[in-house]
Amino acid sequence: MWVLRIFHGLPEPHSNPSIVEAKLRIAEDLHRYTGIQSLSLIATSWDWLVLYRIIMAERLGNLGRAILMEAAGIHRRFLFSQGVALVFLLLASQSIIRIIVLLTPINDFFPSISPPSLVVITVFGAFTSFGLRIIAGNWWEEEFLLTCSLAQLPHDRAETLRVEP
Repeated sequence: MWVLRIFHGLPEPHSNPSIVEAKLRIAEDLHRYTGIQSLSLIATSWDWLVLYRIIMAERLGNLGRAILMEAAGIHRRFLFSQGVALVFLLLASQSIIRIIVLLTPINDFFPSISPPSLVVITVFGAFTSFGLRIIAGNWWEEEFLLTCSLAQLPHDRAETLRVEP
């Protein structure tokens, strides 16, 4: 798990009672509409949001279309920043490996790059990866908020047509 957290970890949004309640509401709706008991074994927490939006798209009709489209765009930005963060982390890891190789006797077999430039690449890659993960965490939090706003809308078209007295 620590390897996964290093390579793919995101900062978690601050928990408060309303966030916990929204996560429970999404989990209950996913269980109600899919019939699957433990989704935590199947998907990650950001996959829950995508599954929920897919399931709710038909139930909401035109009512939540703008929210659904915006959340899908934010999810694409989230995935992009996660992918680029991983690329920069791999770049930093590769330059660390190159520094280790430069310090060993096998150095004669590999073309040499100056160690100071490798250190710069390592530091730049690590900091950029960390920064992009923070940005991805912010995108995920915004996506979560938009998806939670869908949970507040009436879920069936029959509910939308019903007039409250």
